[in-house]
Amino acid sequence: MNEAAPQAGTGGSRSALLSRYALAIIFVLAIVVAALAVPNFATWANIANVLQRNSIIGIVACGMLLMIVLGGFDLSVGAVGAMASVVAAAMIVNVSGPLGIVVALGLGALVGLLNGFCIAKVGINPFVATLGTQVLITGLLFIGTAAQPVYGVPEGFTVLGLGRIGPIPIPTIIFAAIACLTWAILRFTTFGHHIYAVGGNKVAARLAGVNVDRITLATYA
Repeated sequence: MNEAAPQAGTGGSRSALLSRYALAIIFVLAIVVAALAVPNFATWANIANVLQRNSIIGIVACGMLLMIVLGGFDLSVGAVGAMASVVAAAMIVNVSGPLGIVVALGLGALVGLLNGFCIAKVGINPFVATLGTQVLITGLLFIGTAAQPVYGVPEGFTVLGLGRIGPIPIPTIIFAAIACLTWAILRFTTFGHHIYAVGGNKVAARLAGVNVDRITLATYA
């Protein structure tokens, strides 16, 4: 009996460890297989290209992670991103670069706050609320731009998406910083712990004194 308990505990800890890092293990194995199967896959030129193209998705995923941990999701992120980029480009061309960036970020936060309000205060299902926002913003974009791109953005602003610092793409650096910040928020802050609590059980979180509505609003914003 004394020997069986440690063995069971060891097996359980190994299973928990494997479950926790399963995606990371699969990711590493996929890279190894691709590097062995495709001759040019492991070259830095290809790796940098992949990092540059996927860093924007990673940045969006960091925000989506918070909502998933909260127990929700957001279908409007693509439309909000398109809106922010169009507004930023238009203001950079016609008004001011820094102001365009601030206004675009503010509009994105405002739409997120609207989603959070509909979900937390009105009680609309996240799927319905964010789908409605997506459709509304997409329609407004088509009307406002007549389905035409914005021209004349200074080259200096395209560096954020296409430039590099040394061999590393700038979007990858931004993604790494945001990923570390997201991890720190979830791991070390009271706000992050409250997100976990609300995602685990809203009723229990509310009874424990967590302001569920405020956490929902802040997460979506």
